[in-house]
Amino acid sequence: MTTATERGAQGAVPARQVRLAEQVNVAVLFAGRQHDVTLPASSSVAAVVDSLVRRLQTADDGGEEGLRSPDENGMVSPGLVNLTHIDGRPLNRTQTLAQQGVVDGDLLVLEVIDADVEFTPVIESPSSAVGVLNKSRTPVVTAATARLVAGIIVAVAVAVTTGLLMLAWSRNRSAGDEWDLIPTAAAAGLGLLLIIAGALVWRQQRDTVTANALWLPGALIACPAAAFMAAPGIVGPWHITFAVMVAVVLAALLWRLSPAPRGLVATVVIVGTGLAALAVVHALTGATLQNLSVVVMVLALFVLTGAPKIAARMAGIPVPPFPTITGKDTFDNADAIAKEALVAAEHQGTPSVEDLRRGAEAANVYLGALLVAVAIFFVGASAFVVEPGQGRWWLATVFIGLLAAVLLLRGRAFAARSQAITVVAASVLMVMVTTVKYALTWPTPVAAYAAAAVIIGLGIAGMGAAAVVPAKVFSPVFRKIVEWCEYLLIVAVPPVAVWLLNLLALARNM
Repeated sequence: MTTATERGAQGAVPARQVRLAEQVNVAVLFAGRQHDVTLPASSSVAAVVDSLVRRLQTADDGGEEGLRSPDENGMVSPGLVNLTHIDGRPLNRTQTLAQQGVVDGDLLVLEVIDADVEFTPVIESPSSAVGVLNKSRTPVVTAATARLVAGIIVAVAVAVTTGLLMLAWSRNRSAGDEWDLIPTAAAAGLGLLLIIAGALVWRQQRDTVTANALWLPGALIACPAAAFMAAPGIVGPWHITFAVMVAVVLAALLWRLSPAPRGLVATVVIVGTGLAALAVVHALTGATLQNLSVVVMVLALFVLTGAPKIAARMAGIPVPPFPTITGKDTFDNADAIAKEALVAAEHQGTPSVEDLRRGAEAANVYLGALLVAVAIFFVGASAFVVEPGQGRWWLATVFIGLLAAVLLLRGRAFAARSQAITVVAASVLMVMVTTVKYALTWPTPVAAYAAAAVIIGLGIAGMGAAAVVPAKVFSPVFRKIVEWCEYLLIVAVPPVAVWLLNLLALARNM
């Protein structure tokens, strides 16, 4: 045996081992035949296809080689040679076979597909090019845009007009006039006129944008303001109750009879009903705003935890006719028949896919409305719970912190982005409102500095969590620990609320 060696270049060290190119043995279907070939696994698919075509291509009967035969006019349409899996999944031409998981024994297909023809516009003037690019990137003003802007202008105009009428009403009351009909009648007439105009537009033109722009401000701004000004006596909870109930009734009518946004009117109905109940309780019992706010936040927490089930009931999602998957209690004794005679239990029939789809859409809308309403009550009540320096202000601060932590963790329970953002934003706003109230109540500059530090620290913590949490994969054990921490915080809220309301001392003295 003889060994041949080759002297390398001066200064180069010969390699002790030679790395062979990685190869893969596959079967390729081409032109109706199967070819067993060995392909380089580390080369791009484009290079492999080019060499493979040259290897497998054969001459036709006329002695000419070609992947496509000319048509009746003697023209050959352009094509692209592509390598795919047997199930039709194409291989990326820029990646290697190894990167795409091709292993020994795979069956591939070599085929010719139509090439995509691209057209590039030729623009002679730079100014024309800028205009074309801007037009493609920026949406233009359309008729729908004009109607939307006009609707916003109408809503703002109604709000400002109503505010000016209420200003005139307030000045008349300050002057000694307890019941001024002019601003009340003007606001009521404006609201009714807008509602009628919106109904006519919807009936004749079916223009949802214009109709909503007319009847929503009239029903939710002008008419409640007229009801507020129409209530006699000293301004108090009953004025709020009357105005809110008018808004709730009109919103419920729009919810039922019009194409108004379901989420908006549902939110108005929920928030209005809650405000009316609070106003009535405050008027009848004389309870302080702090105590009412504590109760409201506890009730809002329970509504938040059961919001998906409440939304499903509001949507009326049809349930299957069988109580259980086993069909238990499917049959029931019929009336006026012997005890041994059994008939099928009556039900509304199996829900269709369309019924389930409509129910799911309605449930999502109502869930969003519930979360927005709960967030409004959380943030609004947080402004009255803490009275810095008075009573159990430190316990009230702990109560706000507990609820904020619960809301922050509860945002994980909602998959929809808008719903999760609503819950987390309510948590952050609660802390900010409480912090700002401390800064406004305590006149020292140190309080303002501390409040500013807390708020900026909250923002930095939020940015840090946004940068770390989505990119990190947490173990199931850690996620379960976080879930149990959330449950413990929820359980701790009612005892703290009872302590804050001093219900134990009240019960002992009864």
